[in-house]
Amino acid sequence: RADLYTLTDLVFPGFLFIMGAALPLAFMHRRAEGDSLARIFAHVALRVAGLLILGVMFVNEDDFSAVNTGMSKDAWYALALLAAIGTWNAWPRSGSRPRRAFFLGARLASAALLAWLLWRLKGGGAGGVPVPLQHQWWGILGIIGWCYLAGTVAWFATRGSTTGLVGLTGFLLAVHLGVRQDVVSFPFPLSEIEWSMAAIVVAGAAVGSLFAARPEPTAGARVRFMGWFGLGLITAGYLMRPWHGIHKDDGTESYALVSAGWACLALLAVYHVTDMHGWKQWAAPAVTVGRNALLAYLLPDLLGALAGLAHVDLMPFWERGGGWGMLNAAALTALAAGLVAVLGRLGVRLRL
Repeated sequence: RADLYTLTDLVFPGFLFIMGAALPLAFMHRRAEGDSLARIFAHVALRVAGLLILGVMFVNEDDFSAVNTGMSKDAWYALALLAAIGTWNAWPRSGSRPRRAFFLGARLASAALLAWLLWRLKGGGAGGVPVPLQHQWWGILGIIGWCYLAGTVAWFATRGSTTGLVGLTGFLLAVHLGVRQDVVSFPFPLSEIEWSMAAIVVAGAAVGSLFAARPEPTAGARVRFMGWFGLGLITAGYLMRPWHGIHKDDGTESYALVSAGWACLALLAVYHVTDMHGWKQWAAPAVTVGRNALLAYLLPDLLGALAGLAHVDLMPFWERGGGWGMLNAAALTALAAGLVAVLGRLGVRLRL
């Protein structure tokens, strides 16, 4: 494996870091609305379960058998993704009783369809023997779910202490090293957590605590912390590089530290431009997509499945690479982002 990382390798850990930074604000808002800890953890558990279901659904894509399932892969995934959108859409809870009953029925029907499709899904085992939906690994969404749970526990365990969260970041990386060296082992569900990725979420929560603390730190204090913290993470990552290198696929400790550090500095730059200088208009498209992140994640796969059913190739220039491949990817990204904005205005907003 090459001991290096590129800009694209920073995307997923960047998302984990920002998710961690958003946790303190989200929990502070829920506490302000009067939610108990039990209610918050129940909400977290349901969200994690939804992410695990979706993660495993995508993981089984490579083993999909049209013969054993009874429908084509494109048809199955188009229906499954539409059912997932219907299940987790934020249907309106106000209005007349018939209107509320209709929306509840739409959610229940979508959930039933998704459950039936997951039961129907079959892979092709040895000799063509049907293999039902199974957990091989949790997929990207599943990793996000486990890390979200770890970040939640870390936040409440430290009571939102910035110092405590920084310390827990180092502790989780130590646990990662212990697991990697077969010195430490855990029972389920702790055995399913990617500890180095969870450390990125907790590092983000340490930064997010600066925006949830009361009294609020000054802008200068926030800038100093994010600057030194980001540089410290990157430095620590390079100092630990000789151990296992910087490898995305292995989720090494160096990769986690370096990517968290760059994410922290990127957040510092955004904070400096938007909050300190008031230049916010440029971020409007990103805000639209960010408010409907799960839909933005699912939509390209849905578009791909629908295009497959229509025998349309959405990525005709992808394999050519270079400029043509980048333009093709950019065009599809713009299409998906535009559809997220349109669907959001029509009331399609996914909330796990």
